[in-house]
Amino acid sequence: MHSPTASSHRIDRRTPRRYSPLPGIFCRVNLADVGDAMPAGLMDVSEGGVGLMLRRPIPPETTLTVTLINSPGLFACTRTAIVRYVRNRPDGDFHVGCQFDTPLAHRELQFLQA
Repeated sequence: MHSPTASSHRIDRRTPRRYSPLPGIFCRVNLADVGDAMPAGLMDVSEGGVGLMLRRPIPPETTLTVTLINSPGLFACTRTAIVRYVRNRPDGDFHVGCQFDTPLAHRELQFLQA
């Protein structure tokens, strides 16, 4: 008989649907406690958070300020976010998954998603 494993009971916290960003979305990340600004690539976006591509790892539970601006410059939003995970990428960069403190509204998400 098959017994459940810990992984079969794992809860996926990533329930909001993830979207590919529109081309040309500008993303800037600031470390909240240092004020150190760095450019970031936007890998995906959802109501609840973003997947960022960064040149250096950011430890989980770090608080960031994330600013997203669409290419025409008609929309910008800034959210505080908590780093939830960091993964190495084959190209040497890092995939950093972040959860927003306040979810994006549907209208805000429309300005960012492809």
